[in-house]
Amino acid sequence: MSSFGLRGDDQGPTERLEFRPHWFAFSKGAATWILIFATFGFLGVFVSDNPGAFEIWMTVAPWACLILGGGLVLVLLSAWMRWRFSVLTLYWDRIEYRIGFIRVRLMTVPLREIANMEIAQGAMQRILGFGDLVIDMRGASLLRVMDVVSVKQVMAQIRSNRDTLLAGDRL
Repeated sequence: MSSFGLRGDDQGPTERLEFRPHWFAFSKGAATWILIFATFGFLGVFVSDNPGAFEIWMTVAPWACLILGGGLVLVLLSAWMRWRFSVLTLYWDRIEYRIGFIRVRLMTVPLREIANMEIAQGAMQRILGFGDLVIDMRGASLLRVMDVVSVKQVMAQIRSNRDTLLAGDRL
């Protein structure tokens, strides 16, 4: 999402770009639950030496499926909530990172205070084009924004805005 315009006080443009995390980053929990479910089924039917293992499995399976299915639904709901309520917003003079639904954290970084930025990507993140943006601020701690889509373009946009802002300070 983005919106464009000028501030009423002529202090600069109000261009705003919003970025959400990549959906794949939140599917890790669901994959874990699916693996647990598959392992439970494999161990329950195929590994047992008991000749009545299939009958025992058929009595336990509905409850196990209900419990594991409920866990999968909770994991997917939690992942969707984290995705929905995690937003990186880039303004012309600052970055805001808002995360959380019940306990909301808002971190604001003025572009003038950025000392260094780096990208951290694993193999799957590189393939899918997302990664973590690590922002080092002067005299403060690091801000790590997790799973940013098109992270290289986001970093280039932040650098461009910062360079424009600092060039205006030198005039």
